[in-house]
Amino acid sequence: MTADQVAEVLGMSRDWVYERALAGDLPSYKLPGGKRRFLYSELLEAVRRFRQGPPENVWRLGGR
Repeated sequence: MTADQVAEVLGMSRDWVYERALAGDLPSYKLPGGKRRFLYSELLEAVRRFRQGPPENVWRLGGR
């Protein structure tokens, strides 16, 4: 999938998709020439992780 297709599916901007890909939050593959491609199955897994939130053993800001 292209970044534009991912943005449409997720209801986000293409810039957001690229930012999340560069941050490692959305798995992607960089092609020769700099374009990125995304696998639908990996995007589904990333969305599931986002919805679950952080693991319980992660310290929250403020130590609470």
